[in-house]
Amino acid sequence: MENIHALGDTPPACQNNTFEGITATCTMYVPENSFQSYLAEKEKYTYYPNLAKNTITSIISGTKNTEIQINQSEILTLPVDVSSYTKGIT
Repeated sequence: MENIHALGDTPPACQNNTFEGITATCTMYVPENSFQSYLAEKEKYTYYPNLAKNTITSIISGTKNTEIQINQSEILTLPVDVSSYTKGIT
């Protein structure tokens, strides 16, 4: 695993070994405004991915897929409609 894109403002609850075996090669991209929260969470665990800031530039939600443009270049396509979770993000 190379990358994890965490879209939640709150870091997910996990166990100490949740990311065991991938921390040397994996980067978790987190919302820019929540970076400090994720950094504080990283301090609690032995195994936690490297962190980098995501800048979500747009979210386009359809009835079957949602496209999230990150850092003005990368596009994630999720097979779900997340419009009810993205109020206030344009």
